[in-house]
Amino acid sequence: MLQRIIDLQEYFQDWAWRHYLNTRTSFFAKLFRPKLKYKHADIEILWEKFKTTTQETKYVKQLEGLESGTKVVIEAEYDNDTDNDQTHSFKTEQDTESTASITLTKGYSKQANTTIEMDLPDEMSRMTAGDESPDARKKQMATASFGNSIHVGTDENSVVRKKKTWSVDTTIVSKSKKQTIAKMEVEETSAKYKFTSAIKLKGRVVVVIRDRRNMEKVVQVVENNVATVLKDINIRNGGSMNDLIFDSQNRTVELPVHGSVVFRYGVSQKVKVSYGKDAGAAKSQAGATRSVYPSLAVEDIP
Repeated sequence: MLQRIIDLQEYFQDWAWRHYLNTRTSFFAKLFRPKLKYKHADIEILWEKFKTTTQETKYVKQLEGLESGTKVVIEAEYDNDTDNDQTHSFKTEQDTESTASITLTKGYSKQANTTIEMDLPDEMSRMTAGDESPDARKKQMATASFGNSIHVGTDENSVVRKKKTWSVDTTIVSKSKKQTIAKMEVEETSAKYKFTSAIKLKGRVVVVIRDRRNMEKVVQVVENNVATVLKDINIRNGGSMNDLIFDSQNRTVELPVHGSVVFRYGVSQKVKVSYGKDAGAAKSQAGATRSVYPSLAVEDIP
């Protein structure tokens, strides 16, 4: 079976070093090339000729509404000791963080900062014209938070973080002889999916071997197409990389990517207002008044 995460850099470096050792068995190689020990070798992979393409990502929903709830993003207090009600402007912009937490069960890595681009699930991104349902609102906010795709790291566990800005511009009535507390809240939702995809590898593996003691001098350059290289590696490992799909005619290799992802993001905002002689005296009142802002509800609690 394929190991959880294939380290292509490690495989390619090992392949290039073995190739170097094999070519040194000839008389001319020994005569004209310096003898190099592994501890003195600097093995650099030139990734410029190596291309990766993400294939279609398929999702299966697992759970929805994980740890959904409301988050207070800002709170303002108004003390009115006068005999008259007062009106205050409540205008602000606040940021929340949308996250996609990914766990890979199969995948690959090749160097630092490598990412895989994956489209969002259809349930989170595919919009229907004229649809104003709660589900449509969630899709709108999901794409507002993440866009149409995410770039996933190739570590076993990674987190994609995106900033979402919420704004409010309304008025608050501060009642006479009472303390008024205004809170801006953001309702968050979450959903979990399992996914399957594949990465198509194409191009040439180019490896430069240098002597660490004299980095300006190149000892050997080893290169071949990626399909041939990975076939050689697979044979040397006893065919253990049996999840790879080889296309010898086009010289490409497909490597499976499997895992799970939990999306968490804000879907709506509202302002709650409470009144009392002190903050602890606030009590609830049923009902809410709609504001002029589509995503904003203002609740008055006497």
